[in-house]
Amino acid sequence: MFLRKVVIENFKVLKDINFSFERNLNYKTYPIASINGAGKSTLLQFIFTFLHCSFHKERFQYINNLMENIKEPNENEIYKISEFEVEHENKIINLEFYYCNNKYKNLNFDSIIDLKELKEKKTQNKNFIKDISNLNRLEMDIEEGVISNALIKRKLDRFIGYSGDFRTENILYMYRKARDNKSYLEILSLIKNRFEEQIISNNELNFLIIEAETEKKKLLETLKKDGLKYRFHFEKNQKILLYKSDVNENLLKEISDRVFLATPSTQIFHFLKNEELDVLFTKDEYSYSRYENIINENKDNLKGLFTYEFSVINLILDAFKKARDKDLETFIETGDYGEEIKKTNEELSNLLKGKKISIDKKISNVTIKLKGTDNILTQKDLSHGELRKLSLYIWLKSKTLNNSIILMDEVGTGLHPAWQFEISDELQKWRPDNQYILATHSPQIISKAHYKNIVILNQSENSENHTTSKQFDKTPLERDLNTILKTIMGSEYIPKEIKDLRDKYRVFLDKKEHESKEAKKIKEEILEHESENSLFFQEIKFDLELM
Repeated sequence: MFLRKVVIENFKVLKDINFSFERNLNYKTYPIASINGAGKSTLLQFIFTFLHCSFHKERFQYINNLMENIKEPNENEIYKISEFEVEHENKIINLEFYYCNNKYKNLNFDSIIDLKELKEKKTQNKNFIKDISNLNRLEMDIEEGVISNALIKRKLDRFIGYSGDFRTENILYMYRKARDNKSYLEILSLIKNRFEEQIISNNELNFLIIEAETEKKKLLETLKKDGLKYRFHFEKNQKILLYKSDVNENLLKEISDRVFLATPSTQIFHFLKNEELDVLFTKDEYSYSRYENIINENKDNLKGLFTYEFSVINLILDAFKKARDKDLETFIETGDYGEEIKKTNEELSNLLKGKKISIDKKISNVTIKLKGTDNILTQKDLSHGELRKLSLYIWLKSKTLNNSIILMDEVGTGLHPAWQFEISDELQKWRPDNQYILATHSPQIISKAHYKNIVILNQSENSENHTTSKQFDKTPLERDLNTILKTIMGSEYIPKEIKDLRDKYRVFLDKKEHESKEAKKIKEEILEHESENSLFFQEIKFDLELM
């Protein structure tokens, strides 16, 4: 799978974001670069939330949370929030999201929810009628005295735990105190009454279902005329999310399960509720721990979210179990056992310099040793960079899928510059079919990417404080880190005090006063910081020769 295009109209600092990617077999990493606060992390989260969450009902809440930060459209207005172009299975899939507020106020969006609830109610009715029949039989057995108190209690246990309604008011109290048939019959009568109150006649239900189906059909046909499809809505007809796509929802759901986000847990996650984010900014000394708990709770729904956990032992075991299962599948299909375990073991052993990682034959324990010794290490003996690299590898191998879009925020943090150079190649080696979109401050990571793959987020200097995107239409002058720092990342690479001295010295040179006492003093000050063989003095020498 491959993300070809992203358009974001206006979200937080991001405004008029529009960039495209081209497939490049040799360069599969696509860096996003900017200064701090220009929206790199926000951009990745926006892409992740809309692509990963829009086609799974249990994830709709995260879209809703994100939309809290999108300006509501005026009444009767509809506008495009974002646009994506994804290549999947040799198809180009266009996907656009729209925000609507009362434009379709004559239509009943609640009919979609009502119809589902009414159909569920019809099924529930059948269960209620069946339960009432069972209660009637139990009532007869109690009245005829052919059932023991223990058995009565056992049968009533199911109903007391069946619904929260039966655990309120005095029913639960009566149930705990019941000792004779009269008490049990009284409780039984109350439960039957509750069931009967909740039963709606089939005729009435059928009428309501037909009415809801008619309203839903009218709604969907009206949207279809405008080329739109319904996604979800909140607050009656407010905050309606619509979309356009040229493929069916099942395929979009498949795409959503192939979008992953790896990010530090210290990140501000815009897809959380505002009250959950507020936890981070309280005076409570345990606020960060509470925030981490919130993130972990949400991971059950956000299957594609990874927060660079350092506790990797279980992840390592999962990776080997997955490799074992894949080898077994290969054996069943071909009669020859696969080599996934062997491959995983070799990659893991070569992952950390000077260290060997292995598992026992039952895949129940992980051992880390210094190579060539029997010295056993624990996780706490590994550096921050080693743990980061190890957790990345294991997450990609055990928790992600081939042919996916992998969004990674600050992947180079904690890695030695040499590892930052290598990480792009290693990502492509670990999962070669994936596309990697990396928000980064690392010039080493940027230098490994093709110039067409790089997206720059430029922050405006006016009072609007917004960010736009740009890409290169031709190669930068050089691929060295200093040029990348200057031209791509907008950062100076020479200390200001040295730059000022160089500028002063050039003034004397331009006036042909470089032999003056003052010029020589400035030159001596420069030589305290760099050699006379430096690039600057080589340029000076060349200029003197031209003179």
